[in-house]
Amino acid sequence: MHADLNTTKTVLRNLLSNAIKFTPFDGKILVNAKLGEENIIIEVQDNGQGIPPEDISKILNPNEHFSKLGTDKEPGTGLGLVLCQNFVRKNGGTFKIKCIVCEVSTFYFDLPIGINIMA
Repeated sequence: MHADLNTTKTVLRNLLSNAIKFTPFDGKILVNAKLGEENIIIEVQDNGQGIPPEDISKILNPNEHFSKLGTDKEPGTGLGLVLCQNFVRKNGGTFKIKCIVCEVSTFYFDLPIGINIMA
């Protein structure tokens, strides 16, 4: 895979931090990577409170301020997922969210393999 290590680590760190913040104490957080023919897919899945479908586009819109409190009422800036989306795009990948509210949330991104985007 050819991607900027610092931005990729920032994306993964933010997704893990969010999973911890929005998942109850007895919840589950899973991290997985899948190798495709042209990309690698990295996903962080949790069984926390989730994001309603109508809020996913809002949370990824840099022109809209959207923030939610964590399970212990921790505040957020509402910028983390927008930043993740931008970093992934700059590395030639895509960033997506799939949620079933109060059941499972999956935040995943893919990055291309075999080509150097940042050169």
